[in-house]
Amino acid sequence: MPPPSPPSIDLHMHSTASDGLAPAAEVVRSAAAAGLTLIALTDHDTLDALPEAMEAGEGLGVRVVPGVEISAALDGAGVHILGYLFDPSAPALAAFLVGRRRERRERMARMVGLLNGEGVRVEREEVVREAAGGLEGRPHLARVLLRHGQVRSFQDAFRLWLGKGRPAYVPASTCTTAQVIAVIHGAGGVASFAHPGLERMDPWIPALAAEGLDALEAWHADHNPAQVERYRALAGNHGLVTTGGSDYHGRAGIHRRQLGQVRLPMEVYEELERAARRRRACST
Repeated sequence: MPPPSPPSIDLHMHSTASDGLAPAAEVVRSAAAAGLTLIALTDHDTLDALPEAMEAGEGLGVRVVPGVEISAALDGAGVHILGYLFDPSAPALAAFLVGRRRERRERMARMVGLLNGEGVRVEREEVVREAAGGLEGRPHLARVLLRHGQVRSFQDAFRLWLGKGRPAYVPASTCTTAQVIAVIHGAGGVASFAHPGLERMDPWIPALAAEGLDALEAWHADHNPAQVERYRALAGNHGLVTTGGSDYHGRAGIHRRQLGQVRLPMEVYEELERAARRRRACST
């Protein structure tokens, strides 16, 4: 009999509660099929799918830990902060996420208005239906544009209209990184800078560390080996731990990342746990 596979983890994935293409239970089943033993469901600005994911994980032998990806503004650009190991029932975190979801809905209304002003007809209600009860975002709007022939491809929706600097782009958040990090800490969690290789905000990493950032997402499906080593080194230079994950959204759409594409040893999670214990000890 072959020896059992070593534990492997993925700390970044999404469900239909935000901009993923599969319900939380299906995401967990796919993670189990990929041989993952510990995952974090990190939907954008919502914890709505966490109970479903945790219940599915119990039946499949996959440990699901609390996670969230929160949008923030940094030097006029939008960035994402991942939160881990917080108390999902913390009132301040819940209230903050309610505000974030309201801001996201207002953002979608503005993007639809901008498209209509450019002569690209789209109905706000159809985007809400596309989200199917989840928090509507740019991928839902892109799919509506594609379905009506307003763009030739999902990628074109972002390239022509919805990407940064394009006519219908609206920043995802007015919250500062310091505010987001403080909310995560207040709920007993730790904060990691998501996919820094995509954000092109490396000069701000020292300032983020000074604000209380705990970790950098060194491993990511879109990071090449040189970037992984760069962010591991930067994390060490600034007293940060490292996290990683596939950033899985589903099998189609603009993101073609797959579960199992990023597969990390349990030591990464154990180091994150130690950072969380240190953070909580400092706050008492």
